Amino acid sequence: GYLSLCHENRATGAAELEVRFELRRALRTELLWSSTLKETEPMTGQGPAALASAIQSAMSRLVQQAATGIIEAAQPLNENP
Repeated sequence: GYLSLCHENRATGAAELEVRFELRRALRTELLWSSTLKETEPMTGQGPAALASAIQSAMSRLVQQAATGIIEAAQPLNENP
């Protein structure tokens, strides 16, 4: 996958992230799961430290969402390898 958006929205005082995730079968091009996930996290202050903290919180949620999607997509593979 790739990070397609990571910035501070000064109008809203929030960090915005967008990440594209893809799960493919090893050694094949077969796409098993993909998703573009977006998160916004309000900043608790101003400056680089507040932005970094907001990005970290938003990224944690994105990774959890991706993990859930990957686990669900991998279930049939575990049943029929």
